[in-house]
Amino acid sequence: MNWQDPLMNKSKNNDSKIKKDSLEYKLTGDLLMNNNRYEIYRGREVGNQLMGLRLCGYAFQNEGEPFYRVRLFFLPEQNYYMSKNQGDGYTLFSKVTTTEEGKVVFQNPVGFAKIMEHIRTHLYLRFPDLSSHMFMSLHPASNNKAA
Repeated sequence: MNWQDPLMNKSKNNDSKIKKDSLEYKLTGDLLMNNNRYEIYRGREVGNQLMGLRLCGYAFQNEGEPFYRVRLFFLPEQNYYMSKNQGDGYTLFSKVTTTEEGKVVFQNPVGFAKIMEHIRTHLYLRFPDLSSHMFMSLHPASNNKAA
């Protein structure tokens, strides 16, 4: 199996460079210690309770950043990005880029999230193409810093 470090950027002349200061490094590396980690579960909603919860991923948020990086166990190579909407709720995207001015731009919406009014401990996450819904804890994991 040929593993390639996602932090390595191959240039045209096949020289390897690590882009440590780039947004790509911040978003793809679980190397940063100032991430808050939130657990994401599969399960079902019965009445006003969540039942049969099974851990299926994590959301990471760097201190001071307004978005989350979502990693799901069943798609380990894919990062998703959850950004707050101007109104209520959040949108899940599959791609992020930066402009020349350094502004973060999200692309390719793949789902949405909203605060559950009757269960205020979790966000409801929905990926329509996966026919899947999940629940993200609103409180960081007990060892709330990502390792």
